[in-house]
Amino acid sequence: MEVGSLLVGAYSIAKGTLKVVGAMRVARVGRLSATAVHEVEGAIKVGNFTYTETVAKHYFEVAKRGPNSGRLSRPFMRSPNTINEIMAGGKPIPDPGGIVGGLRWDVPGKFRGNEGTWELVIHPETNIIYHFNFK
Repeated sequence: MEVGSLLVGAYSIAKGTLKVVGAMRVARVGRLSATAVHEVEGAIKVGNFTYTETVAKHYFEVAKRGPNSGRLSRPFMRSPNTINEIMAGGKPIPDPGGIVGGLRWDVPGKFRGNEGTWELVIHPETNIIYHFNFK
């Protein structure tokens, strides 16, 4: 496929009817890799950002032990401001994981009193987040 836009949809069959349950636009695609396509069904939207279904699974995770036991493991996922601050706080690189058009930020910071690195992979044209963590 030459450079252009492609609409990738996730479909569901319910009661004998086919319906689109989510779609994403992959822009400026020279080739479409398997890692660039994710189902959007079950994805969570926060502000102008949408988490892929894989990332959205972490949205409700609760710490099972330690001082934060019983609390959300990644409460920062609910904050579009945190995402914007990470993007403003560092220079992105092309995603080494292979998301076509995706950018990755690795920004030093603090979370719950611990110093570490914010990791964010987002496709800036679609605002789809493929990775978001603090290590």
